[in-house]
Amino acid sequence: MRQTPDPTITGLGDDDRHLLIAGLTSLREVRGLQWREACDHAAKIGAAEPPLLTYGIDDIKLLARRLGGEARHWTE
Repeated sequence: MRQTPDPTITGLGDDDRHLLIAGLTSLREVRGLQWREACDHAAKIGAAEPPLLTYGIDDIKLLARRLGGEARHWTE
């Protein structure tokens, strides 16, 4: 779902925004994999799962929304 870009973000054309959103989507995927690996490791040693905050996933998704796009994982 495409959203309206945050009007406080200025100086970016559509091509720039689309490139940034694509980069954030890729970063979201990498960070999600890292978090999942950390969760698997934590389960093996009986520790608590690491918080998503540590991996910046919510911040990545928020910035993509501010740019008018989404950076969701395929399961979301």
